Amino acid sequence: MPFLQQFAMAYGAALVIGSFAMTRGNGFTTLLSIYGLFGLPFAAAIAGIARLLEKTPLGWTAGIVSTLGVIAVLYVVAPNKQNFLAGIGLVAPFALLFAAIWSFLTWRHLGSA
Repeated sequence: MPFLQQFAMAYGAALVIGSFAMTRGNGFTTLLSIYGLFGLPFAAAIAGIARLLEKTPLGWTAGIVSTLGVIAVLYVVAPNKQNFLAGIGLVAPFALLFAAIWSFLTWRHLGSA
């Protein structure tokens, strides 16, 4: 599956499902736009790393490994560790969904090749 198509499907699905699960009422579009805009560069970095790691023995689990790796690096760089951990609680559904969907799409693609 082409990189951009796989990225768009995984990122879009993670945003929609995560926003729907985390909100009740009118907050859906607000949460979707905030995480959509600010999470895009991080998701693109994770997708690029996952794409590179897919060729290694990690295989289809590269999406999960790259997501955890980026979160770990951001934790080390974060100036306020408590705020970062609190924020990760809010972002975790999106990150986990992105990693799971990316891994599923990669696994499905490899199975059909």
